Amino acid sequence: MKLLLGVPDLDLASGGLAAVAQRLTAELAAQSQQVTLAYSVDPARPRLSLPPGVQALEYPRQGPPWQYWRQSRARLRAWLAAERPDLVHDHGLWRPENAAFQSAAGAGGPPLLVQPCGMLQDWPLRQSRLKKQLAWRLYQRRLIAGAAAVIATSEDERRETAPRLPPGPELVCIPHGVELPAAAPVLARERRAVYLGRLHPKKQVDVLLRAWARLRPPGWQLHIAGGGEPAHERELRQLAEQSGLGDSVRFLGVVQGEAKSALLAGSQLFLQPSLQENFGLAVAEALAHGLPALTTRGTPWSEVEAQGCGWWVAPDAASVQGALAQALALTPEQLAAMGERARQLAARYSWAEAARQTLALYQRVLERGR
Repeated sequence: MKLLLGVPDLDLASGGLAAVAQRLTAELAAQSQQVTLAYSVDPARPRLSLPPGVQALEYPRQGPPWQYWRQSRARLRAWLAAERPDLVHDHGLWRPENAAFQSAAGAGGPPLLVQPCGMLQDWPLRQSRLKKQLAWRLYQRRLIAGAAAVIATSEDERRETAPRLPPGPELVCIPHGVELPAAAPVLARERRAVYLGRLHPKKQVDVLLRAWARLRPPGWQLHIAGGGEPAHERELRQLAEQSGLGDSVRFLGVVQGEAKSALLAGSQLFLQPSLQENFGLAVAEALAHGLPALTTRGTPWSEVEAQGCGWWVAPDAASVQGALAQALALTPEQLAAMGERARQLAARYSWAEAARQTLALYQRVLERGR
């Protein structure tokens, strides 16, 4: 198949959305599909590399939103008319890039699939609520109504998204994948917990820092890997300094590739106290590296508790701190035993399987249109 996938950008600071589009297109190309990835580019921002075998459709991110949307849509429409792909698949909602991509497909074009990536779940819709209500009425509902299918990445996301969809598109659930390290991890010598993800208020890194300051676990370090808006990152650094955490907390910035794998492999505990995740890719990556995970009921990872490889608690400060105290009290051997169960859980997810299910959906959509 000749496919065009879209994502707002591949910026390192965009976190899971960019990483998911990068990894899915890589696997689709590896399965002999002709894949192009469309995304906006700001030369001042570092971004993920394009996977081998995937073509790029780049357009500049500049100008006011209305002008930027119009120029992006024109670029996409010209490409669609020239290249005539079999199917188009967009990741995300609300951004000008999403509106441009979804409207460029338009009536009479190739079938459109939309993957909201959690953006129609309860918590995200409460953020900038009035703007999203206006956008929904003006264009977003109409664009989704024209899609052949909508893809959720967890049962939680499907349950919360279904009542909001207009009639028409099929709603399916296809979980993301995760890459398992080639070798099982050795017992980490350093008592280190790690947070990996965007630095955004919904991730509740501030809650994590306050819990760490109250517990002050002897011999432990907390490493925070990720980037976000500079103002929020400054707030978190100031909180760590004002809490007197000193050398027990380190901010690492964005960590990718082998450095990320080494960070996870050298840690004993993963912490993700987010208010909401549609899938929680960082949780899956941590489990794959043999780390017990402490996460919240705002994520779809009840399995970590059910399989004995972590904690799944309410997303409030008291619950997070209580679970953290339990985790930090365990011996390295106890954490390692939980970590082995974590690897077994992560092995149920793979990008090859995610791509296989996605291709099956593509084929079903194309057959319906014949």
